[in-house]
Amino acid sequence: MPTVPAGAKEAAKNRLKRLLGMADQPKAAELPAVEPFPKPIESQSVSKMGEVLESKTPPMTTPQGTGLPLMPRGQGMYTPGVPQVDLPRMPSVDKARAAGKTPKYTERMQDLLDSPTARKKADKLISKGEELGMREWYGTEPLRQVAMDAGLSQKEFDTFLAQMASASQRNPVDQQNRMGSYLWHLSQTGGLPDDAFLLTNKIRRGKEPMPEGTPIELPPGYGSLAQGDIFSRGKQIAAGDIEGALPPDKKLGTFYRNYQGNLRPVTVDVNAVRGPIIERGDPRWLASKLVEKDDEGNVIATHFPRKDVAEGRMSLKEAKERPGFWEAAPSGSEYAGFEDFWQRAAKRRGIDPAEAQALGWYGSADVTALKTKPELYIDNLERMIRRTAEQTGRSPLQVMQEVLRGKDYLRKEGGSVTKRYNEGGLAAVEQPQQPSQDEMLAMRILDMAREMGVSPEEVIMMLMEQQSAPVSGLSMASNE
Repeated sequence: MPTVPAGAKEAAKNRLKRLLGMADQPKAAELPAVEPFPKPIESQSVSKMGEVLESKTPPMTTPQGTGLPLMPRGQGMYTPGVPQVDLPRMPSVDKARAAGKTPKYTERMQDLLDSPTARKKADKLISKGEELGMREWYGTEPLRQVAMDAGLSQKEFDTFLAQMASASQRNPVDQQNRMGSYLWHLSQTGGLPDDAFLLTNKIRRGKEPMPEGTPIELPPGYGSLAQGDIFSRGKQIAAGDIEGALPPDKKLGTFYRNYQGNLRPVTVDVNAVRGPIIERGDPRWLASKLVEKDDEGNVIATHFPRKDVAEGRMSLKEAKERPGFWEAAPSGSEYAGFEDFWQRAAKRRGIDPAEAQALGWYGSADVTALKTKPELYIDNLERMIRRTAEQTGRSPLQVMQEVLRGKDYLRKEGGSVTKRYNEGGLAAVEQPQQPSQDEMLAMRILDMAREMGVSPEEVIMMLMEQQSAPVSGLSMASNE
């Protein structure tokens, strides 16, 4: 068995700790939402370590089988200990719920709740989502674990999640994560001062007045239809007012709390609404008026779907083939009604309400023209991290840590790195940087720590004491 050179243990341990981002890592006691893992007795730890070290592959792999995991799933997908509670809605709804009664809804909402057709559709959509593996879409515990490993406090991680959740407004998940990561980056690098304002195309072209303050311009491709609202909330979140930016009685506030692990409330988005209402085909849910605008905000067409169907200019069958002709959001108490609808569907299936909504979200993709590919939220982040690594020529581990710490953000473009240069008439292509041997070992140590229920430092000490072969893969003489 290879032995560790004399005097090299401490140098190797310190180097691994730097790779693992443990230099300034908060102690577990400083992270109120982190439940400590049960600490096994020494014989159990050593036994488990032996099993892991004998393996030819890392103890965990990503669902796509793309190599070393960036966010291991060994401790589960949901953060333990998060209270599963309803969030405040309208006062009349909250009062009824507190009394154990069903709130009073609008006639069309109550008819939808009572509809066997709508219930059957919800069950079908949930089943389709299950086939796509989307049940744990809201699971962010693996992300929280790597954030803790990167040195974030629980409060900082909550703020990171808030920026990512806020950026979901009218955005597919890819664009949500790009915008959210960029605003998090600005907030961590002093790029969101109190007087900051978003420099839009309209301001730049003189169609709107230039406000006083510091102009902030989003990178090309990072804008969206709701960029003004997202930017304003981003400033509010950066200033520490998450409750004000994402109040619990609003859709985005619910979405944020689903990310945190409260799976009782339901994020009633366009897909949660349109899936069941289009299937049932109740014309009362058709939009009364729709206005189409071009990129400059000019009106190019106006539609009256409900009136057109009522007066015979369009058939209900034709309307059901146009998802955009149906209402996209509930009104008043109807938000709680749709929440009730998906909570009942979840109860029928024995799952959490937020899981039912996520499954229905992806299950209704063909009905609602969903533009997001079927992948769990953390899988989307991993894919975008790997894409950014490929584009910038860095390792995925480095990109992940820098994005979480706010030192960088997720890039828009994908594809191979093709930094070409000519020297002596010869063209060369710089390929994406692969994880170094040290980084691969660091990732394995993180995995092993989670598998055994101990800290990464304890794993390092065990490795040193066992003088295991994997340690010899680290350059012992190096003090970099």
